[in-house]
Amino acid sequence: MSKKPMLMPVRVPWMISSPPHFQVWTSDDGVVRAIAFIAFFKLETANNVPTVDDTCALIIEPPSDFIPSGTFEGAPYRLVRVSFESAIYSEVSDREFPDDDFDWSEVPFSKTPFNSVTEYLKAADGYLFETSTVPDPGVSEVKCSPLLEKLRVDPDTYSHFVLVGEDSFFDVVAKDWKWEPGQVVD
Repeated sequence: MSKKPMLMPVRVPWMISSPPHFQVWTSDDGVVRAIAFIAFFKLETANNVPTVDDTCALIIEPPSDFIPSGTFEGAPYRLVRVSFESAIYSEVSDREFPDDDFDWSEVPFSKTPFNSVTEYLKAADGYLFETSTVPDPGVSEVKCSPLLEKLRVDPDTYSHFVLVGEDSFFDVVAKDWKWEPGQVVD
């Protein structure tokens, strides 16, 4: 049996919200250059555990176009834009992410059995308070990616990234990535 590609979550203080309302920027050749989405930022102190409702944006209408803000403080929901450096490949899949196709061992709490969503949120809240990052933000780098092999690119130069939303996900192959906060979403 071949080794599964490994998900390595990026280290950020937010998670892709549900629904994310993705906004996508592409190059002339159709490759994704940036993706904006609604993100949830945990702003409170430890012991103020978010509920399931807190982490799911109840925003029916898509937000306005991304506007950089320079800060991510002061609001639990805001747009975030992830930009990719020298992206050479991208694909959007309008289906749920194929969890079983990946090794989740580097995603905190992925192997931990929880009795309820609230129990998981309490553990994730403690992790965020201790590390300033969320355990599974919905954005990961894929290590040992068969896509890099298929594209015949050097894994020391390019990385395979996935952004996972509620009912769709993006694969992007690029040299690097960065994120920036946008406007508050109410």
